[in-house]
Amino acid sequence: EEDTERAAQVDLLIGAIGTVGEESGDAIRKARLAFDALTEKQKTLVERAGELDVAEQAYNKLKADGVSAAIAAIGEVTLEKEETIFAAQRAYDALTDVQKALVTTYPVLQRALEMLQDLTAVRPVLELIDAIGEVTLESKNAIDAAVKSYNGLTGNQQALVSNYEVLEQAVDRYQFLYGIQH
Repeated sequence: EEDTERAAQVDLLIGAIGTVGEESGDAIRKARLAFDALTEKQKTLVERAGELDVAEQAYNKLKADGVSAAIAAIGEVTLEKEETIFAAQRAYDALTDVQKALVTTYPVLQRALEMLQDLTAVRPVLELIDAIGEVTLESKNAIDAAVKSYNGLTGNQQALVSNYEVLEQAVDRYQFLYGIQH
């Protein structure tokens, strides 16, 4: 009698889940905890156990699909996408391991994070090169600082320096001017 009553209570909790949506997490967890607390005999008396499994699967897919959509929204990685990228990472981190396994686009997010890190490292170099301006004999310190910063980047990061040609021209111009003076 008690077994039947406990199984019926779990059936009520499963029924309370209703249509699975973003807000279903607590109801599903509550039903799962109650089901898992039953004895093996009591579990066999739960009529809606299959519905609980289906609800969990649907909820996990829903959560994973949300993260996949956030990753897809990143698009081309730029410094302006920093918050979009971090928001996608936070959403992924909030998933359960089962939900994370359903996010097949996670490598895209990892690459976006790496690219963002590279772009962040490159930004000061771009600014130093832009700051050189018109090359004179007084430009040595600015050119040296830009060259030193550029040389401190990785190969992948150096490839992102869109104004490297400006730096090369500045070095050449400075060497030409220096050669005239000495």
